[in-house]
Amino acid sequence: MKVKDVIQTLGGEAVMVGPDESVAEAARRIHAAGKGLAVVLTEDGGLSGILSVIDINRGVAEHAGRLGETKVRELMNPSVCTCGAEDDVEAALETMAEAGIRHLPVVEDGKLIGLVGLRGLLQCGLKAARIESEDLRRYVLGVDYG
Repeated sequence: MKVKDVIQTLGGEAVMVGPDESVAEAARRIHAAGKGLAVVLTEDGGLSGILSVIDINRGVAEHAGRLGETKVRELMNPSVCTCGAEDDVEAALETMAEAGIRHLPVVEDGKLIGLVGLRGLLQCGLKAARIESEDLRRYVLGVDYG
């Protein structure tokens, strides 16, 4: 199963913010969308970083009195792991495990096309494995196959 299949099945919507947006506004948008992070994009749509609720919590501790003035670029993580739409789900899961992250922006030709999360990848991967297992069982037993 490919990452694009997960996006087609579950959706891959992401909250998108700009690096010069205030952290307070980004936090409001993340909260309103019921998400745990925002993808930070440059004006031309390139991937600039990730701003997670953990980054925002850190910002509250460090900049509490001026969080409304703090820019996303000051708190975002500019080191972003990504995957492609044609990548296998297993490869995306491996990338997440190695990096210790729960979300991956899906990038094609340098542009964001979606966002996949650990839960969605596992859900779709498990469904695909069950189908494959059932197909193999039918083949081996010669039942309803063909």
